[in-house]
Amino acid sequence: MRKKISFILVLAVLMSLVCVPVFAAKPAADDFSDPKPTESSDAKGFYSIGTPDSANVTIAALKGNDDAATAIGIDANDNASDGFETLYEDSEQLLVTLTGANAGKQYIIFLTTESSVPTTNSSILYVVQTAASIGTVEFKVAPKPELYLTKDYPELYLFIQSNAAGFAPVHSQLAYCAGGDHWLEPTGGGAGSTVNGKTISWNDTDDTVYLLYAGTVSDDTIKADLKLDAPAQALEYAVNAAAPVANSDGKRFDQAFSFDGVPDGSYKLAIAKPGKYVPKIIEITVSGDTALGEYKLWLYGDVNYDGKILANDAAQMTRKANGLNSVFTTGTEEDQQDRMLAADVVVTGSIMANDVAQVTRHANGLASVFTNFK
Repeated sequence: MRKKISFILVLAVLMSLVCVPVFAAKPAADDFSDPKPTESSDAKGFYSIGTPDSANVTIAALKGNDDAATAIGIDANDNASDGFETLYEDSEQLLVTLTGANAGKQYIIFLTTESSVPTTNSSILYVVQTAASIGTVEFKVAPKPELYLTKDYPELYLFIQSNAAGFAPVHSQLAYCAGGDHWLEPTGGGAGSTVNGKTISWNDTDDTVYLLYAGTVSDDTIKADLKLDAPAQALEYAVNAAAPVANSDGKRFDQAFSFDGVPDGSYKLAIAKPGKYVPKIIEITVSGDTALGEYKLWLYGDVNYDGKILANDAAQMTRKANGLNSVFTTGTEEDQQDRMLAADVVVTGSIMANDVAQVTRHANGLASVFTNFK
């Protein structure tokens, strides 16, 4: 019978680690597809941070001084056949945020070398327990340096458990590289290309943020990065954004934007706008000058897409939650996806009665989760 881990306050990192595999020798540059790498690096840090199996959990990689670590493309596992990994340079800790928690209930997180919830101390690199506050739990996973900074861990696992009724354990996978000589991902040569597009929003305030990320960075990492006052994971391409102009419908506003000098490759474009707009993350491929088209920005709760959060939005969400005909089946596929994201104000990955309740409270001027949005 599997040993049960008690919910006790953990004050120190548990010791006694298991052995870990050793990576193969660095592959030759010719083993990679074009463009082939020409530079290498001894960068160390967490890499290949996977997407947690809960929409309520985000993971951000931090340096030892709590600054956000910068993402780079590197062959951290010395395996040309699977390409390059996203490594967070000099990261020594992980900031794990759980929303939708039950206030006052206890939550515990493990960083372990086991692929299932650990049953013995020997596989645990870090473990800590805390109580939820106002529906949110933040864990700073910071193993002692001597436990991992000198070793490669190609397979690490994060688990979150709780004594809260109905809580399903959360799992995510990642890895750790202790440095050495690894190929850097080529960033392309020449002057690069121009990437351009247009956003449509409900006001003419020139405050929309446009950022490019490496295509290998997870959406959850980007969402966590966008919450920072100064996002640190984005690539260093400055956006050229024109002043917003009135849309032809007389209600909305258009803003043209572009990036210059972008090498061919796969990226993620992140668009964030203050005023309780839903962030957009779009996978893009750059091959020469690239026109992206236009993107509608949606307000949280505005499922009717009229620029307002009203009782009829909550009514449509109720119909959707109950499996009835609703506005959620209208519009393009992108519209339908955006409408779902706009409705998910509690951020659980689905539309629940609590989402409806929060939209109703906001529409009536009452306290709600809308205060959590920029």
